[in-house]
Amino acid sequence: MPPAPVPRKKRYESESRSQQREQTKARLLDAAEARFSEAGYENVSVADIAGAAKVVPSLINTYFAGKAGLLMAVVARHNAPQWPVLMAILREDAPALDRLDRFIAAQAAMDLGKPRLLAGLQGLSWTWPPESEAANIEELRPARDALAALVRDGIAEGTIRPIPEEIAVETIIAVYTQGLRPVVFGTAEVATAATLIQQRLRALLAA
Repeated sequence: MPPAPVPRKKRYESESRSQQREQTKARLLDAAEARFSEAGYENVSVADIAGAAKVVPSLINTYFAGKAGLLMAVVARHNAPQWPVLMAILREDAPALDRLDRFIAAQAAMDLGKPRLLAGLQGLSWTWPPESEAANIEELRPARDALAALVRDGIAEGTIRPIPEEIAVETIIAVYTQGLRPVVFGTAEVATAATLIQQRLRALLAA
């Protein structure tokens, strides 16, 4: 026998609740992004965020498993529109080191648009649970794979030294992450930091 049809009223009620959940999550993300960007992750409480979003604090645990999960969701939402642009840069038909320069400049502009978000995420990354680390690695996998392909291209061109891909990718990530600190924790300009990162990577990778 075919399943009984869902009564129209119940279907509409279910859709309405789903819309309300999404609206509540969006308000929490908006409030958290604003507060984290203004005051920094460590200086913002769950109650602050809930008050700004006009919801009860327990909903942060319900939807994001706490303040740390909310920060990760905020950063993911902030970065999502930029990932296709960054991936396109890495896959351009251009010399490998030139592509890497453009990628670094674009990535730095994205990450440092709201430096307090980046500082909060980097600090949190030292203490988050293994499942959060696994999720972060999986989220970054396309970028790591694209960087590895860029390294292979550079080695084939003769512009990048013949070093193992994994070591080259880890070098790029480490130099990039360290190179952002003068902006996040100091007064350096984004363009200046990006240029220094580019110069250091060329010194380490160029054939």
